[in-house]
Amino acid sequence: MNCDRVPAPQRDLRASTPKLAFTIEQACYALGLGRTTIYDLLASGKLKGIKVGNRRLILSESVHNFLAAAAQGAA
Repeated sequence: MNCDRVPAPQRDLRASTPKLAFTIEQACYALGLGRTTIYDLLASGKLKGIKVGNRRLILSESVHNFLAAAAQGAA
């Protein structure tokens, strides 16, 4: 399953659009980690997020960078 893809709006059958950011819950699912761990990674700077209103979003690029660093043993 590719967690970077989301269906196009309005049930359009065109190609899906790459996901630019994840909610905390989506990041938990995509990474297989718990909420506390996700918040710890945000606090430590290992994941980069933005806040829009009351919602915190984790940048997709940050998730990819985190996984690449973890694969190299740096996370």
